[in-house]
This record gives sequence, structure tokens and C-alpha cells, in this order.
Amino acid sequence: MPAQNEHDAERRVALVTAAAGAGIGAAIARRLAADGYDVVITDAHERRCGAFASQLADEHGREFLSMPLDVTDFDAVGAVTRAVVEQRGRIDALVNNAGWSRIEPVAEMTPDTWLRCLDVDLNGTFSGLYTRVTPRSPAKYLHWWRRRESNPRRQVSTRPPRTSEHPRRAACVGGI
Repeated sequence: MPAQNEHDAERRVALVTAAAGAGIGAAIARRLAADGYDVVITDAHERRCGAFASQLADEHGREFLSMPLDVTDFDAVGAVTRAVVEQRGRIDALVNNAGWSRIEPVAEMTPDTWLRCLDVDLNGTFSGLYTRVTPRSPAKYLHWWRRRESNPRRQVSTRPPRTSEHPRRAACVGGI
């Protein structure tokens, strides 16, 4: 959906994964919407995704894009980020919120449970970052932020991280 008016075209665009549930993703999406972002709601549950986008639209008087997304599907993450850039022109902020866990003692955990947790929590986060910050994607709107050991204040670097840098040390944010 194209921007509704000139002001909408100037809004910063935030893509939030797992935003349609009752947890922190929804709270982040609400806050970003209140702060003026054009929030793209993604979630593995398509119905919840559309319902939450409609709820935000009612609260803020403007449309919000919603897209079903399974973050464990690398190609789907790429397709969604490309669709957002196509429809909204850019992505200024990426919130890799999707997470999964089953509370059970490790001694009772199955390998499938462990692998599902890793797939959503780690591979899903990697997919979001990879599709937004590699040379294979239109990442010109994002910046790499990293903390320098000698300076506690965050410094901006527009270069992608070296392969030797651990992903924990670099977070993909923009304008937040």
C-alpha cells in the first residue's frame, strides 16, 4: 500500500518480527507507532497479524502493513524485507523480536525442542540481519552500530562488520 499522504511518505519505517502476540513485540510495535513510525507487523500467525495491524490503524488513524512471516524460513524473511522496501521505500529500523522456548528441564528436553529454539532465536535473527545488511540487499538505510571498548558511547560505522566480529557486538538499528 503506498503512502496515504505526504506526511506518511516521510515516516520512518520499522519492521517488527513476532509483533502480533501479547508480548514485548506488540509493546514495541505500539511504542514505535506512537513515536510516529510506519510499523510493519509480522508474525507467524497471519490472522493475528492482520488483526493487530487493524487495531493499530484504529488507534492511530492510519494504515499499518501486516505480513505473515516464519523467521525460520530464510527465503520468506528475504521476500518480506524486499516487499517492505518495495511498498514502503525503505526499512529504517529492524526489530528482531521473534523468539521461542519451551519451559522444561534440560534432562527432559528433546533434540527437536532444542533445535526449534535455536532455529527461531538464532537463525531467525540472523536471517533478519542478513537480508538487511549484506551487499545483496538494499541496506543503504541501515547503519551498523558498535560499542568501542575505549568509548562507552555508541559510534556509527557505515561499513559492514568484519567476519571476525561476533553478531552480539553489532546490532542492526536505525534511528532508534
